Amino acid sequence: MNAGHFIILIISISLLAVSCSHGNTTAELDSAESMMEEHPEVALALLDSIESPTDCESNARYALLYSQALDKNYIDVTDDSLISIAVDFYEKSDDLHRLMLSYYYHARILYNKEAFTRSLLAHSKSLQCARQLNDNFWCGRNAAQIYLIYDKFFYSNDALHYAKLTYDFFNKSDKHSPFSMHALLELARAHYNCDQYNDALLLAIAATDSAKKYNDPIIYKSAKKICADCYYFLDMLDESINSYNELMMIDDNPDLLGSLGIAYLKKGEIEKAMKLKIDSIDIQYPNLVTFQSELYKVKLDYKNALSLSDMLMLQNDSALVNSLNQGFGMELSSYYEYEAMINNLKIKNIRMFNLIIAISAAAAVIFVILMIIRIIKHKNQVIEKNVDIAHNLRELLDLKQAQYINAQDEISKLLTSRFEMFDSLFASYYEGKATKNLRKKISDEVERLIDDLMTEERISDLENSLNKNCHNIVALLRTDFPDLKDADYRLFIYSALGFSTTAIAIFLNQEKLEAVYNRKARLKTKIKKSDSKHKDLFISKLSK
Repeated sequence: MNAGHFIILIISISLLAVSCSHGNTTAELDSAESMMEEHPEVALALLDSIESPTDCESNARYALLYSQALDKNYIDVTDDSLISIAVDFYEKSDDLHRLMLSYYYHARILYNKEAFTRSLLAHSKSLQCARQLNDNFWCGRNAAQIYLIYDKFFYSNDALHYAKLTYDFFNKSDKHSPFSMHALLELARAHYNCDQYNDALLLAIAATDSAKKYNDPIIYKSAKKICADCYYFLDMLDESINSYNELMMIDDNPDLLGSLGIAYLKKGEIEKAMKLKIDSIDIQYPNLVTFQSELYKVKLDYKNALSLSDMLMLQNDSALVNSLNQGFGMELSSYYEYEAMINNLKIKNIRMFNLIIAISAAAAVIFVILMIIRIIKHKNQVIEKNVDIAHNLRELLDLKQAQYINAQDEISKLLTSRFEMFDSLFASYYEGKATKNLRKKISDEVERLIDDLMTEERISDLENSLNKNCHNIVALLRTDFPDLKDADYRLFIYSALGFSTTAIAIFLNQEKLEAVYNRKARLKTKIKKSDSKHKDLFISKLSK
């Protein structure tokens, strides 16, 4: 174990000891937060040792810190349920800093799950908060992420806008290094992607100097590549060739060979280009594919040249389609900037007021239309559901008619009446006359039957009938178990009468069958554990 790991271990043990000794959730969260920047792995270990807080504020803070720790430890997650707890809480609080962080880490998770548009909007919200806090560092962090999303899908102008913002924010921040060096590199790349090669070259040269100063080989190679590409498009071919050759000495990327070959061909040094050895062609190295295609043209092998060109076109078309399918542009993030501007400056201009009224009115009209559509849809769904229930109840009523032919006069009379009604309706239904009005009549009849069987009067009739024909079974249950809930007595009555679980769920206003199964299981357990001498009888009725 090296010294660094030993120190971290000691810190972890100390923090855990403090947590255990005090048992104070706030102190534990404070400790994790204090370790987050310097030792995020320790913060994550500490958070793992904390039980999820029960109060809303601590739970929201825990959700934020845990999401932050995962991100800082390079653990990519796609489930945003945890960070959503923090977002929901801090949106209703006055803690703007933690709201900003909640939006930021929510956006990171949305990016991981490839919900790029939602990630863009979340970063825009976080950027608004950071601006309100005058926190240039977090303004830069959010602007950098927005830039990456736009750049990923080739929104070059939007990407350039946010690359400039990123660079400016980090330069104003007290914590600008090494973020400012990355921002400089990405600003050079953004200018290059917009065909602004002179600006891109100057920035890329500055980035290579900065990378040398801070001994960052990754940024150096990336900046040097931008320099070489800019030299090529500015027809500074000697500089371009020299830069590619230098890069090939420190980077084994096959695409550099393609870029060098293209530069040789553009300069007219065909022999040097022909001497470059190409081991294999892979579409993921477009410059290498382009170079090979150009070599085929030099050799007058147009068939193979065209084949490689088609490969590149297919790849580019795929990238373009992917970009278009994202469906976002500058307006998605500028909406929130515009909204924040209105709130901060409290614009009282009458034209803006009228615009807001118009938008609100339009939204209200749309809302009303959507609600009407929803109500109609819900009504149709209820009718369809009730028709399905009617099928089931018709079978149920048919069963009851046979079961209670010699007893339970009141029930038989009720069920026979309903059965005749259903029989009449379904006769027309099965003859192919399933009109909208007929379906509604069936639905209405189902609702009347359900309402009838749920009334206190009908429950009393059913209970009296059971007591009359089943040796006072309900009365015995009430005597042996006087503390049962009314719903338990109803459950017992319906079960003893032989109604299905589906029917009982309807009568008890339960949306899920599991609720009936669970209640019946609890009632059985209570009866089995009792000293009642009638428990076997009760259980037999519940087991139907």
